[in-house]
Amino acid sequence: MMGIITEAFMTLRATGCVSSQRDFSTNALGCRPSYYSSMLARSETRTPSVQVLLTLYTWIRNYLTDSYMDDEMQRSLSGLSERVWLVAMDRVHRKPPEE
Repeated sequence: MMGIITEAFMTLRATGCVSSQRDFSTNALGCRPSYYSSMLARSETRTPSVQVLLTLYTWIRNYLTDSYMDDEMQRSLSGLSERVWLVAMDRVHRKPPEE
């Protein structure tokens, strides 16, 4: 599950959408500044919440809408947002039903 978060960070940093792990944590994930580095340090035992995944999805979609970018970057970010969405929906469907 951390794979999609790491992919998102790498893609967003490479395209200039975020500048650092701190920027990614606070702006794209809506978390504490140390969230991403903390998740990396514990990647074997921690997974991002559905809320974090949905926040990331929404942030990417808003970035696509609000920013000017070339076609290649737009395709890259659109593909990333779709992968984030699929991971989030997979997480929702895997949750055991509440009793």
